[in-house]
Amino acid sequence: RKDKKGGSKLNYLFFDVECANSFDGVGKICEFGYVLTDENLNVIKQGIHLINPDAEFDWYVKYKIISYAIKEYEKAPKYPQIYRMHIQELLELPDTLYVGHGVRDDIKYLNDEANRYNLPRFERQCIDSSQIHRRFYNLPQTKGLKAIIKELEIGDHKKLHNSEYDAKMTLEYVKRMCEESGLSFEQLIKKHTKGKKKVAKKISVIYSILSLKTSSKKDSFIGFIEFDEFDNDNLDFKFVPSQSSVKT
Repeated sequence: RKDKKGGSKLNYLFFDVECANSFDGVGKICEFGYVLTDENLNVIKQGIHLINPDAEFDWYVKYKIISYAIKEYEKAPKYPQIYRMHIQELLELPDTLYVGHGVRDDIKYLNDEANRYNLPRFERQCIDSSQIHRRFYNLPQTKGLKAIIKELEIGDHKKLHNSEYDAKMTLEYVKRMCEESGLSFEQLIKKHTKGKKKVAKKISVIYSILSLKTSSKKDSFIGFIEFDEFDNDNLDFKFVPSQSSVKT
């Protein structure tokens, strides 16, 4: 999809998932939240889908994380029904770049559920906004979402771990970076991913090692954000799977 000047025109889907537990390294999703925006980060729509995880809730998740009563999740449809009714459409949007804070975990959990219920795997290019944030502020390591919104004084950190709110706060700190730099999100991505080949390779190596530890993780890691593969002149995002991470 091109704009009138022939440049790229992308929508962005900011998303987040919450899990009832991740016992044995396998996530059982209980929430999927999202905010869909246009190329200028204007909100098109947003929402949250509660899911019956068909699994027990981890004690810490039950008492410290989730923002709804357990009975609300228990009466919700299970993942396959919610996926076919709502999530699949969101994960297959054309001309859309997917964005998440620490997004590799969200990708893994979506594919844990794909494996669990024999559903299509999520294999779309994603941007980890926490890495953009780290590079933008020249930080030695990424920061948690709570730390970021407290430092930038946006939102209410006590509302975090509601997946829709987490997606919204991710959008808000991305907008703050755009405002501070005077750049569009597209330009911000170009600037802070260009020339990162060595970093991308290092990350791929780390993730590849993780993927070999258990079969469930091996099945879940579908590919990595190889920033050096982006066409920085046209921002043609391509999914570049790591050979060691592709499911065989």
